[in-house]
Amino acid sequence: MTKLNMPFIDYGENKTVSLKNEHDLQSEVVSYLRQTDLTFAASLNGYLDTPSKRIRSWQEGMSAGHPDLVIYTPNKTYNGLAIEFKSPTGQGELSKTQNDWLDKLEKDCKYFCICSNDFAVILEVIVKYIYDLL
Repeated sequence: MTKLNMPFIDYGENKTVSLKNEHDLQSEVVSYLRQTDLTFAASLNGYLDTPSKRIRSWQEGMSAGHPDLVIYTPNKTYNGLAIEFKSPTGQGELSKTQNDWLDKLEKDCKYFCICSNDFAVILEVIVKYIYDLL
C-alpha cells in the first residue's frame, strides 16, 4: 500500500457544516475524500426516480441496496470500505436489501462496512481504516 494523502480538516471558529439530510452528509464526506489519494465511487441509486430509469439501470448492472459509497483502496486487513449514509436528522433506517449488501461485502469480499448518520464517526472510520486501526 502506498503512502496516502490524508488531509486535516480545519473548520476553525468561523466555519460550520450544515448537514440537513443524507445528501449533505455524503457530499461533505466526498469533499474530504476528493482531497485524498483514495480510489472511491458513489452509487447513483438515489437518482433512479422513475420505473424506466430503474429498469434500465438494473439491465446495466445496478442493484438495489448497493452502498452509497465504496472505497476501493485496500488496507492490510480489508479489501475495501463500504458506507451506507443515513440522514443526520435520525430519520431513515437500514433496509433489509441494504443490510444484505453490507453483510455480503463483509463476509464474501472482506470489506469493512458502516451505516451511519454521523459525519465525525464516518471520518473517524475512514482514517482508522486507512491506518489499519479497525
